[in-house]
Amino acid sequence: MKPRRGIATASSPDHEPAHFKEVPRTLAELHQALDVFMELNTLDAEGKRQFPHLVLDSLTGIERLVHEAACGAEKVRHMEAKDFKKVWSAAEPFWFEVQAKLNTIRRSGVHIWIIAHSAEVVDASTTTGEIFPRWDIQLKGTGTTGVEARQMWRTWADHVFFLDWVVEVQKGSKTARSVGRYKGRILYTRESATHYAKTRLRLPPSLPATWEDLAKAWAAGVSAPDTKLRAELNALLPQLAPEDREAIEAELATATGNKLAALVSRAHGMLAVTLEDGVEVDAAE
Repeated sequence: MKPRRGIATASSPDHEPAHFKEVPRTLAELHQALDVFMELNTLDAEGKRQFPHLVLDSLTGIERLVHEAACGAEKVRHMEAKDFKKVWSAAEPFWFEVQAKLNTIRRSGVHIWIIAHSAEVVDASTTTGEIFPRWDIQLKGTGTTGVEARQMWRTWADHVFFLDWVVEVQKGSKTARSVGRYKGRILYTRESATHYAKTRLRLPPSLPATWEDLAKAWAAGVSAPDTKLRAELNALLPQLAPEDREAIEAELATATGNKLAALVSRAHGMLAVTLEDGVEVDAAE
């Protein structure tokens, strides 16, 4: 995925989304950008929105603008200045204003996506008392401030994806150390034991973090026919490195539906890494 910040809109999976040329520098500019989006997002002849998706990349940038506005209202330089609780409380109305405007956009039929930076949080079972770590939306704040904000945005948004690296570890021995190798970036799309991700579409649990895969996710909703997915995989397999090809082929025989779609997405990610590494593949093998 190309690095982006701020607001993105998407009308179809056939081209990159429209972006505001300037990243909002103040909370007022963010509201102006959202107003412009609402004005431009008119209905077409079929009664559909020109931009059915609005992506916030990322919530961390919006948080910075909210905190700057709160500090300005209280005439302090940082959130810990003055009366600690007073400055943090001053930020709440600004958060509510942003979400109210985004709510207006959602009610018009637009899906709100959040590509989240992540922070490790500690969860506890109410029945067993067992404590375990998970990844949640990264937001500042102490005590209930951060917890409630994360829960609110995670519950409210249509989609929350977490960006992470895929690492392949080659086990060491008595004479050699274990070696880790980055295999590319990945987007976690579903809630799991490790991530608080979510999606309202029928997506695989993870997607390679490329524009092509995210565009396909925007167009998702119904799984593509198995025959079409298998044909796409058969075209991709000769281009993969031998070890990647073997890994895909091992699962291909029994894969159907969403699992088959996940294999296609995974193969695209493998191919992207192969091309980046400059690996030569003999297609005649």
